[in-house]
Amino acid sequence: MSSTRVYIGNINYDATDRDIEKFLKGFGRLRDITLKNGFGFVEFEEVRDAEDAISELNQTTLMGQTVNVQFSRGPGYNNRDDGGRGRGGFRGRGGFNGGGYGRGGYGG
Repeated sequence: MSSTRVYIGNINYDATDRDIEKFLKGFGRLRDITLKNGFGFVEFEEVRDAEDAISELNQTTLMGQTVNVQFSRGPGYNNRDDGGRGRGGFRGRGGFNGGGYGRGGYGG
């Protein structure tokens, strides 16, 4: 898997970008966080960091809810057999404009 985009499902509706940053602390630099109602996407700078986060955080607790952490299937992915259209592209709040967060903590 060569993607650096990770899906996080079953997120508490009150979760903020900062909550996600804290949850992912120690897993490498982040390019972007996009949150929707109950799910979101995180873009890592490195594939290995995304793999590590998925391996260690899938089915763990964030803000009192067990979250699903897995590679994103991409915008418009459709796993239905009935010819449906899927979701289309994703736009959300946040973004780091090339900033990032290192394994040693925020801003490092």
